[in-house]
Amino acid sequence: MNTEWSRFSQRVALCVGLLALSGAMALRAAPLAHWSFDTTGETLRDAVGGNDGRTEGEWSPDLIHPGIFGKALLFEAGRRRVRVPHSEAISLRDDFTVECAIKPFRTDGFCTIFWKGDRTVTPEAIGYYVDLRDGRPELKTKDATGKWLVYSTADTVEANQWHHLVFTYAAGKVEIFINGVSRKVGTSENGKRAQALVQNPYGATLGDGASKHGSAYSFYGLIDDIRIHSGHEAATFGADYEARWRQLRQDCQKREEAFAQERIRQAAAAKRQLERDYDALLAAKSSRPGAPFVATVLPSTERLNGSPDFFRSIRVFGKTAVCSAARNEYEGFQVILLGRRDMTPVSVTVALSDLVREDQAARIPAADLTWGRIERITTEPPDLPVPFVGAIPDVIIEDGAPVTVPPRDFGALFCRIRTGDAPAGRYVGKLTLTAGAFSETIRIEFTVYDFTLPRKGSLRTAFSFFEGFYRAWYGIKTLSDAQREGIYEFLLRYRLSPNNIYSGDSPHPDLKFLKKYRDQINFFTVGRLKLGTDEETQANVAKKVELLREIRELGLEDSAYFYSFDELSMNMKNFPAAVKTSTALRAVWPELKMMQTSFAIPELQPLYNTWAPLLHEFAKEEGLAVLQAMRQRGDEVWWYAADAPRHPCPNFFLDYPVFDCRIICTLSYIHDVEGILYWCINREWRSNQDIRSEWPNAPWKSYIFHIHNGKRKHKNGMGNLVYPGLGGKLNPSLRLENLRDGLEDHEYFCALRDAVTRLAATDTPEARALLPQAKALQKVPAEVGTTINSWSHDPAHLLAYRDQVGRMVEQAQRATRR
Repeated sequence: MNTEWSRFSQRVALCVGLLALSGAMALRAAPLAHWSFDTTGETLRDAVGGNDGRTEGEWSPDLIHPGIFGKALLFEAGRRRVRVPHSEAISLRDDFTVECAIKPFRTDGFCTIFWKGDRTVTPEAIGYYVDLRDGRPELKTKDATGKWLVYSTADTVEANQWHHLVFTYAAGKVEIFINGVSRKVGTSENGKRAQALVQNPYGATLGDGASKHGSAYSFYGLIDDIRIHSGHEAATFGADYEARWRQLRQDCQKREEAFAQERIRQAAAAKRQLERDYDALLAAKSSRPGAPFVATVLPSTERLNGSPDFFRSIRVFGKTAVCSAARNEYEGFQVILLGRRDMTPVSVTVALSDLVREDQAARIPAADLTWGRIERITTEPPDLPVPFVGAIPDVIIEDGAPVTVPPRDFGALFCRIRTGDAPAGRYVGKLTLTAGAFSETIRIEFTVYDFTLPRKGSLRTAFSFFEGFYRAWYGIKTLSDAQREGIYEFLLRYRLSPNNIYSGDSPHPDLKFLKKYRDQINFFTVGRLKLGTDEETQANVAKKVELLREIRELGLEDSAYFYSFDELSMNMKNFPAAVKTSTALRAVWPELKMMQTSFAIPELQPLYNTWAPLLHEFAKEEGLAVLQAMRQRGDEVWWYAADAPRHPCPNFFLDYPVFDCRIICTLSYIHDVEGILYWCINREWRSNQDIRSEWPNAPWKSYIFHIHNGKRKHKNGMGNLVYPGLGGKLNPSLRLENLRDGLEDHEYFCALRDAVTRLAATDTPEARALLPQAKALQKVPAEVGTTINSWSHDPAHLLAYRDQVGRMVEQAQRATRR
């Protein structure tokens, strides 16, 4: 009874504090909506009535924290949001006040508290946006033409502190108060200042923002209270406001400390259970009592992370790696080594045997099997929802050094098999792990299909490698031909055409390298066109024509592209220069492939014939219709990824499951795109210049800085798929391995398409019997994926389909060969 009375008294005191604080402001306004966040479920009640919200995204009772007035809801950078349907009460136009109580855990960038509108319509409909921008409170809107008008303070709020923000709006004038103090308000952007906001029929979102691509600019922290009032008389705060706000903060701090202690107690109990589970697992899976480690195979499409419960992500324990590949293909698997809790770190050496065909008539030599340690890259909280932040295995270091297995943790290695021209059949070999007198064997069962993948990829790749960053890392002023060839051959082993879409006036790579690798390269740029006076421009055009003639003579015209302006549809200030460039080049070489990383908006359609919009554009029916129209007039359609899109579309972020990097290529086949563009694969090298002498023993920074404004980009691994190694060597990532596997998957699908053509042209009983099965198999199963934003995150579906395709191509090869 005393406990219940204590809780009741505490709640009454909180309510009194809230009323007292509100009473300290001279507000003569009726409330329109009030979300107190005093919730125990997924419905967020409006205390005034009529504007209840619903939590969307991940939900659990653990998200409820102590708040300044009562309870608060934790928002974690887009992992959840509250949707409130449209109503007249929250369709603010003029003469209103908005107040909120927030505790942001991070204030850099844009942190959306709540907003009303829709950013997928044209023009974007933004009634109002209440947010923080680098810690500065903002009230912003868009005018009738879709241009932003932003009201913000120069003053900032601190992270990890409770703040009471008040915004008033009347006849285009805005006041902003931070913790009861009026702050100077400035305006920015180019929207037209009006006497009222533009209303819209769309709902409101609390705790998360949006861009055209979906969730973005999310809040990370606690929100306790949001209220909307009619009227704007918030200019007078009571004399005792500061004391009352200070008292509320102190009371909240006590409850937060008690909450933290309870969380610590729960975490300790969970840790004890985790240790018991880990010990039981190792005891069950050890090959003998007291073994220093336990080994298990993990597919290349999966990845563990550094969380304490990492072992629970291992779906199947086994000591046999079962793989398959066509000729001229690479295939790999991981081995995870789990260390006991009661041991010091264990050093494990690795040895690989030949793979011998079961009839003993052929073998794949051990020299064609390579392995490397998979080391971890520690991430920092990104600006998108992810299941884990911390140490993530990614960089593969192939220096032959032993794998270290820490206690109560894991070491990992990647084993890669190159088939070359090995005869078809089933091969068997082993990988031996040794630590002192103890050894563990991984059996390798490897099937080589009876067909060969082409040297030149069917899916074009424009994954740029910045040689300038390479030179800077290794302190090289000029790269020798041998050094360039080392880079190019590494990239080509991963089916990536060496390129830099931002290279200067000359082709990249140089013509002599294009000639050397012409049977593998499927994309390169011919260099930019320098504009000047009419005479200078014509002279530069003439030089470009000479170059294009040389390229044609080398038989490389089909792989040559002109690339000039990035994302022109989003940066039309370069449009006049684009018109001049395109007009000049197409007049002398009409068939030149003119590439643009933009959606094919009407203004750009006369200028370009190769389109690479962002992946998410293929999730829109109207976008697909436009792109199909471009195909019908003979244009190429690619797609690209950068810091967008985010899930449900895949991307190459280190934060995302590694399988994303593979499934993109299957989705490319489904959407019939001709190539994938990614602006850089060694972008993080620049961020890590300060650790050059210490890497790989120093922590790698998994982020980049914007080249124009210097701001950090909060997506780990963005623009980086390779790492520097010793002596100029390049170290691949687990993501890069999955990308190559995906490109090889694409070759399987193309091989099946060709097999169907051959079967149809072969008039034999065997071919006629096989043809219906092969045709039916051409459609990628729905359980693998259907669109760029609808695909299975379980790799087993794709791997099963790939195996079916491989076996069918093999059967068709034999049927048509005879």
